[in-house]
Amino acid sequence: MRIALLSDIHANREAFEACLAHVTRQGVDRIAVLGDIVGYGADPVACTERVAELAGQGAIVILGNHDEAVQRDDPDMNADALAAICWTRGVLGEDHKRFLAALPLTHRDGEVLLVHAGARHPGQWPYVTSPRQAELSLSATDARLVFCGHTHMPVVFSLQPNGTCLPFVPVANQPVPLLRHRRWQAVVGSVGQPRDGSAAAAYSILDLAQGTLTQHRVAYEVGEPARPGALRGNMRAPRIEKGLVLDGFTLVEPIKLGGMAQIWDVTRPGEDGGLVMKIPLILDGDDPTMIVGFEMEQMILPRLKGRHVPRFVANGDFATQPYIVMERVIGRSLYERMGEAPFPPDEVARTGLAVATALRDLHRQKVLHLDIKPANVIIRDDGTAVLVDFGLARHLALPDLLAEEFRVPMGTAPYIAPEQVLKARDDPRSDIFALGAVLYEMVTGRQPFGDPKASRGMRRRLWADPWPPRALRPDCPSWLQEIILRCLAIDPGARYPTAAQLCFDLAHPDQVRLTGLAEKVSRDPVGQRVRRWFRAAGAERPAPYRMEEGAHEAPIVVAAVDLSEDYCDVASAVRAMAGRMLTLLPGARLACVNVLKIKRLGIDETTDGEGRPLHVSRLVLLRAWAEPLGLPFDRITYHVLESTDPAEAIVTHARENHVDQIVMGARASSTTRRFLGSVSAQVAAEAPCTVTIVRTPALREAEAA
Repeated sequence: MRIALLSDIHANREAFEACLAHVTRQGVDRIAVLGDIVGYGADPVACTERVAELAGQGAIVILGNHDEAVQRDDPDMNADALAAICWTRGVLGEDHKRFLAALPLTHRDGEVLLVHAGARHPGQWPYVTSPRQAELSLSATDARLVFCGHTHMPVVFSLQPNGTCLPFVPVANQPVPLLRHRRWQAVVGSVGQPRDGSAAAAYSILDLAQGTLTQHRVAYEVGEPARPGALRGNMRAPRIEKGLVLDGFTLVEPIKLGGMAQIWDVTRPGEDGGLVMKIPLILDGDDPTMIVGFEMEQMILPRLKGRHVPRFVANGDFATQPYIVMERVIGRSLYERMGEAPFPPDEVARTGLAVATALRDLHRQKVLHLDIKPANVIIRDDGTAVLVDFGLARHLALPDLLAEEFRVPMGTAPYIAPEQVLKARDDPRSDIFALGAVLYEMVTGRQPFGDPKASRGMRRRLWADPWPPRALRPDCPSWLQEIILRCLAIDPGARYPTAAQLCFDLAHPDQVRLTGLAEKVSRDPVGQRVRRWFRAAGAERPAPYRMEEGAHEAPIVVAAVDLSEDYCDVASAVRAMAGRMLTLLPGARLACVNVLKIKRLGIDETTDGEGRPLHVSRLVLLRAWAEPLGLPFDRITYHVLESTDPAEAIVTHARENHVDQIVMGARASSTTRRFLGSVSAQVAAEAPCTVTIVRTPALREAEAA
């Protein structure tokens, strides 16, 4: 049995007909349409009638969120989608609406489940964009194979017997074997509105006899616009597509679509040289670390100079459309070249010198990259290395939002340094470790520590040393092995202390001081590794490392702000008090904190009334609250904490970030305090710092009465 799986047609008649013609040539036994027949596009009538015709011929058809929205007076959608649905509702006939209303949410046939979104609460339309979301979907069903649409980006997730869920981006026309000892969740792609950087329509074919899933891409001739022209000016968040103009930048062609961001070739009148725009993919339910990481990149990139980083051009605001425009770097990434490994030793040294030189320049600007890997290094035609993607970076003169808001290791598993596993983000020698891992891979063709998928695997970095390069490649020069293994030392103190010293050794192989590392052909003795294992079992985050001795840290003041409408007066009073404190504490910085309270049980709302993720919405409100203070960007940060207990979240944030003072408002109602407890009282009792509680005149009068 071969089943064609089509999803997210979105009233794009040209794309739909092209896919159906392609399906006919593939000799499938059945067609399944996984929802969203309408919405966005210009031909909802033709597409609905064609799907109804297919259903009459035995096709499986299920409901999508846009199909459901046609039936509702108040669908919960963003402004762009809502405008399209209102237009669609007006052009569809009653027969079309009845057909859509009768569609089921799911279709189950043996071990196969078809659904538009995730299988967990399918009527709430959860996205499946990450391994965690795939796990949640698979946990809601005993089906071995789950196929969906909704995200418009083809991806396959495999759930292994040990509980590890791995993502895989399928390649067109290449069958993916659906191994029977695993469970699978696959997003089949979008017919009418693909969002993975390719303009070609996407659908998949499930071959149950062969146990494979194959993605197909179909080019088609574009007729009418993919969205009714009358709707183009009625958007709050623009649809990212070729020809879109954002703040004077015109999107020309997509260059790359990753799991976290799109990269577009863009132009702007009067701008010399090529430009690219990086646009984060922010969807309902996305991990907030991605949002904060993009904020970090927007903070750091404008402060960097030199040929070893892309030239910064512009930023876009989260309130409308976040983006970063930068120079387009001409060259090849090391990731593109890694398929050619192993490389000759002299080429490894030459490349290593180029990257170490870039790190030396970066560290001089008080910036740590903290995510050095082949994909983040581009070699220009003249041999200069350029470092890209500063989403996990740390600027030592700016607040570290990632460290302040999250308590998990940040980095890429094959290259992350041991101290990063312990959540340290202030040591430049972490970048030297990662570069050593890259050089090891260039010499041997293998990653020194593999690619662990869980924190348990990454903690091996605290005690396990890699096989020496000469054990895998006997012709590796002694001096090169000495350099690589010194970079990969578990103890940062045993590594090169600076990138400049690493540069010197790579540039002068004849002057490399050889030790026992140079001739190693096996790992450290078992006893030595066991001793390291025992030490690592209780290892905690190391003491802060200073790039400059005597560095002074300014006081940190936290303003804990309730952004609900009932507390506007209190929020204003908190702002006024924070302003007075900053006047009395020259050099202090303000951390604006809001707690997004989540339920202990049940399903949380993840978007606001305008369809934006709540985390982004709260960030925008926090920025608006703080704007009257007029603080420069390096003296103020914004933090949205997610917790079931607001007081505990504030206290934990203060403790882990060495906060000096907290200012917050009191609850306005004594009845509320009686039944819900006082957040401010709990914070005052438990915080490891001074707490100032602000009361408005109205509250003081109420308490006196």
